[in-house]
Amino acid sequence: MRLLFILFFVLLSSQYKSQLVFSTYKHDFGEVSGLTDRFVDVILTNKGKKNEYILSVKKPANVVYLVNGQFLEPDSSLMIRLQVNPTIKGRFNYEVQIYTSDRDEATVIKLTGNLTNTSEKINPFQACPDFNTSPSKKSNAT
Repeated sequence: MRLLFILFFVLLSSQYKSQLVFSTYKHDFGEVSGLTDRFVDVILTNKGKKNEYILSVKKPANVVYLVNGQFLEPDSSLMIRLQVNPTIKGRFNYEVQIYTSDRDEATVIKLTGNLTNTSEKINPFQACPDFNTSPSKKSNAT
């Protein structure tokens, strides 16, 4: 009986552990050149009943990001804008780790694509566009 109670408690507590929901976990930019949009918006929504936070974002050097907040109240959302700045022609595959207060492990967002034209140079230090700019309608997120 005691073992059953412990198992029930563990299952119940793990069910409520992750409160933040990510709108996507991967995005394929497809064919990319220096003139195309290279950013995607990831929306985090707090489905829980307590406040949550973005603790940190770990990213490769060729990825920049912008966040419109760090703090999520219950039933609220915020946006993380991720932009890739590949410099070598060919396929790219980047992983961004987002640490939040509701999880012990990072949530990984995978960004892929293919840089086809290097005649329009991409500045690897180019800042992310502000939130007044909308990404193109082409979406390959899942």
